[in-house]
Amino acid sequence: MAFDADRSLRRLKPAKRTAPLNSRPPSALPFLTAATPSARNLLFDTTVYIHAGQGRLGSDARAFVAASQAHHCSVCLGELALSLGYLDPRHSGTPAAASFLAGVLRHVPTHRIVEPDDTVFIEANIATGILARTQGLAPSDRRRLLNDALTLATAGKKGLVVLTANIADFDLLSQLQPGAQVLYYTPD
Repeated sequence: MAFDADRSLRRLKPAKRTAPLNSRPPSALPFLTAATPSARNLLFDTTVYIHAGQGRLGSDARAFVAASQAHHCSVCLGELALSLGYLDPRHSGTPAAASFLAGVLRHVPTHRIVEPDDTVFIEANIATGILARTQGLAPSDRRRLLNDALTLATAGKKGLVVLTANIADFDLLSQLQPGAQVLYYTPD
């Protein structure tokens, strides 16, 4: 095996995690502001693409994204591709949404795509399992959380900062993976 399961278990300590984690108040989390300097190590969560497509990415976030060096996670790109297949072709908003999503996928520079490796897959699944158990998550919520865990663990391994509006999931996941960095924004 290419990964060290014992190392992952020592890092995440699933046997010691018996109580639910508490969400931290917004004042304890790093939020994007107009004064946030640009980043050379930025990784977009799926929320960034979705809010940009909906015109809900605020002016501070748009300026930050434009000034930063963005990287893209194959997991998030996969979530966008899933949406392309899931959109109802009979809905009036589908052509515009599908065009936006396909445009994103067409224009992502391949040299800026990062992918989870074996260790990331193992640790993201352990973290998802811990939260599914301690937070009492429904089975239907596990896949969504696993994608977020894969994104955060990939960013952590690559030294990237995740930009997201998904406070609920990334706050809990980052408590399990203290080395990972997350920057939050509030959509318009």
